[in-house]
Amino acid sequence: MSFQSFPSGLTRLLCVILTMDMVSAACCAAEPSSLPLRLMELKMGSSIERGLPIAWDSRQVKLLRVDGSIADLEPNAIEHHKILDQAFVPESAIRIRGQLEREFGPRYAVEGGGHFAIVAPTDTVHVWKQRFAALDRAFQHYFSTRGYPLRSSEFPLVGIVFRSQSEFLNYAQQTGNKLQPGTVGFYSMLTNRLYLYETHANPIAEREALMTVWHEATHQLAFNRGIHQRLSDPPLWMLEGIASIFEAPGMMSQRATMNPADLINESRWEHWKKLAESPDRMASSFESMVRDDRLFRSQPMEAYAIAWGVSLYLAERDTQRYVHYLKQLSKLRPDADYPEADRIRDYHRAFNTSPLLLIKSADRFLQGL
Repeated sequence: MSFQSFPSGLTRLLCVILTMDMVSAACCAAEPSSLPLRLMELKMGSSIERGLPIAWDSRQVKLLRVDGSIADLEPNAIEHHKILDQAFVPESAIRIRGQLEREFGPRYAVEGGGHFAIVAPTDTVHVWKQRFAALDRAFQHYFSTRGYPLRSSEFPLVGIVFRSQSEFLNYAQQTGNKLQPGTVGFYSMLTNRLYLYETHANPIAEREALMTVWHEATHQLAFNRGIHQRLSDPPLWMLEGIASIFEAPGMMSQRATMNPADLINESRWEHWKKLAESPDRMASSFESMVRDDRLFRSQPMEAYAIAWGVSLYLAERDTQRYVHYLKQLSKLRPDADYPEADRIRDYHRAFNTSPLLLIKSADRFLQGL
């Protein structure tokens, strides 16, 4: 029994077929549906969940709630389910902001900035609102000028800025998030929230922390505005490449007044230059990244540098083919496998260029910035 739906946003699901014993979905042609999606109610002991099923089989049930979070449930724990005579309507920004105010109390304020709803200390919330609004504008501008049809987020994108590292770590522990040492921020696809903390460090450390924040916030935007599907598994070189592009401080500038050098992500650039001394080896590494994501685990600095440089080159100089590739990957279904053979096929359909030629072209482009 399987249920995997909304491949391109809530309005793209046309047919939902419900019976007493199963839930299944059929995604028809990509035209808006006039039929409302109805809420499902699941009962598990004394607990009740309501939402829209996006994955349902013998191993898992995932339910999209109206606030944009996803409930990850055990199928055997579900005692009863029924379809409600109530449409699935995403929670409004006003209601979510009210919920956040109650959740975080008077020491924090909640303000909107672009598609974001920002929770931050009362004395700095206006700064964070402006920062996230700037990122939102930069993201919109970057992809719209390249012909990528971004959609509006169905849900306000929640960003939570904790007052201190200790509050950040305590919250992560209480909510079951296991963090790597040195983590300054992360995006959760299940809660659809971004979490970070104020560093109050020296300017260099604070700038590096902000780069991580923009990286994670770009993931949040990409998973909510149609670049990726939530719970899908796109190649990490593409996913992390986009986020690494937006680490560069210059991305927050108006493009008309931007110096080309502002596109450079300094930390990734330093690693790229060292790797580019051996282009054959670098091309072999990128070829492996097309096949699978293992290099991100074994050699993360190398993988991130290559993902950044290749992605920036493609977005800036091979835009049409890059956008076509992104559109193809945006159709990946939630929780569906993306086998190695399919990854290789889709890459070569989009870019009929050898990895070595691509690496050399990207290097010339980056050297010229």
